[in-house]
Amino acid sequence: MNWDDTTSVKVDNDGTQRYVVEVLAADRVLPSNSITTCNVYGLSGPCPRVNVYRVSARGSSARGSTKIVQTVFTVRVNI
Repeated sequence: MNWDDTTSVKVDNDGTQRYVVEVLAADRVLPSNSITTCNVYGLSGPCPRVNVYRVSARGSSARGSTKIVQTVFTVRVNI
């Protein structure tokens, strides 16, 4: 991947700190312990729907070392 203005967002003025947010899955049902219903706070109910995202970030130091970190997280879809 090229870490430039067309593929990532810069955090600092010189562009050595950048990140990318990718949508991995949109409006997916979370898996449950039951085939028919989810257990929502101890009560049966519909399984929540979520969007799944991956965030990748890259930072370069003045001495030339580069670090890359990634995380995956979900956000509940409001109905």
